[in-house]
Amino acid sequence: MLRRQLCSLGSQLLLLGNTRIRTRVMTPLVQTRRTLPVCSVQTNLSGTQVPKDFHEGLSKVLATTLNKSEKVISVSVMSDVRMWRDGSDKPTAIVDIWSIGVFDAERNVKYTKDIFAYIMQRLNLPHDRIVLLLHPLQVEEAAHLTYAKLKQTGSTT
Repeated sequence: MLRRQLCSLGSQLLLLGNTRIRTRVMTPLVQTRRTLPVCSVQTNLSGTQVPKDFHEGLSKVLATTLNKSEKVISVSVMSDVRMWRDGSDKPTAIVDIWSIGVFDAERNVKYTKDIFAYIMQRLNLPHDRIVLLLHPLQVEEAAHLTYAKLKQTGSTT
C-alpha cells in the first residue's frame, strides 16, 4: 500500500513496502485557477447595442463551458471599436480567451459551439462576423501569477 506523508520542509516521504523514497515537492504558491481565464471582446457595435449584462452572461457561459468557477473569470467588453472584417465594417466581434490547461483540439469543439451560441444570440451577429480565438497558456506566461508568487516570497522589492 502506497502512503504519502507531507513534511513541513516541502518534501514527501513515499513508503512502498519497506522501501522509503524521499522526494522534493514544489507546490505552487499561487493557485492559477483563481486568476484565469481572461476573455476580451471587441466589437464595432455601439455601447447601446451591447446588452448591459452581456459581460455577466458571458462569464456564466465561460464558467459552465470551461468548468471554472465564475469567481476566477475576467471579462472585458469594448464596444464602438473601429473594425474591418471581410472587406466591410458591418457589425462584427473578435473574442479572445486565454486560459491555462483547458484548450485542446478535442475540447475546443464543445467550447466553440457554446461560446458562439451565446455571442450570436446576445449580440445578434451571424457566425461569419465573429472571430473566436482560444489561447492556451503555460503558467509562466501569466506574468500576474509570477508577480503574485514573487510578492508572497518578498522578492518584489
